[in-house]
Amino acid sequence: MARDAGQRAAFGNFCLNAASFPLPEAIEHRTTPDHTIYFIRRRFFGFRSPMVNALIEPRTVGPQTDVWRAAEALLPVLSDPEPPHIVKLFLAGSVRERADQSRLVGQGRYQGVFLPFDTPEALDLPSDYESLLQSLGRHTRRDMRRVRRDAQHAGFVFEFRQPVHDGRAERHMLGLATHPRRYRPDQIDAYDRFLAAQESPFHALLRSASGELISCCAGFIGDGSAYVLYQLNHEHYRDQSLSLTNRAFAIEHLISLGIREFVLPGGGSGILIHSCRMRADGELVLIRRAVAPILKSLAVTSLRPQSSIALAVRHLVNSWIG
Repeated sequence: MARDAGQRAAFGNFCLNAASFPLPEAIEHRTTPDHTIYFIRRRFFGFRSPMVNALIEPRTVGPQTDVWRAAEALLPVLSDPEPPHIVKLFLAGSVRERADQSRLVGQGRYQGVFLPFDTPEALDLPSDYESLLQSLGRHTRRDMRRVRRDAQHAGFVFEFRQPVHDGRAERHMLGLATHPRRYRPDQIDAYDRFLAAQESPFHALLRSASGELISCCAGFIGDGSAYVLYQLNHEHYRDQSLSLTNRAFAIEHLISLGIREFVLPGGGSGILIHSCRMRADGELVLIRRAVAPILKSLAVTSLRPQSSIALAVRHLVNSWIG
């Protein structure tokens, strides 16, 4: 489906979440008269997760409907055969200025907290690479040119291809050598299996002069946008600015394919984010008002204190205390 900027932001964040380890059994799809709904529910050690992750979009391109109306449309769809304990809902935040931060929904059965975000995540791509460079800040433009020259002098080789099973072992090795955050083999495999199921997945690879894989930028193309799900960069080549080097080559290739934007769901990192458009999006956390769901949300808060679930729980606690 065609998506506006806010919908593409929510879509990218949902895909980044859905592609992570462990992979869900499927991405389920439902429609209502006004909305299209996608959702996943994982299994951990054979047990169904108490949490459902969902994306909800209006059936037509345009401003998102009220976030709380979207939640009311979502809950009946997810309650068959049984209602979920926790829902993490990704949606465009087009009308968030008029949205309450918290509210009871689902006939009072759920406590909801809306968490709006402003994220620099979309780099507009013009019709040619030189025009892109001219649109960047002076320092970013200089660095984009410098890293390409350095890569050519070092004999680095760039490849852009569809993800294949071959090379899985070298991606595993690169993930374990990635700085600053290492990727486990099962995480990489989960992302790659998700990518393989998409219509236009890609691996943008950078190899040393000896043929060693030193950088892998992986994502997929949808609705004229390229979404990056993960990037691996070898820690022994930190001085070569591998992240920016790979993205410079990948963006040039994507422009040649007619892609109009380069999306880093969640904002990514590096100097390119300073040239990205800010996107207004958000997450709506719904916690069922019963003992077990509340205890599970507290457990998530303890295990992952920076997660959206934890932010929602802390907001509710502060509001109750206040």
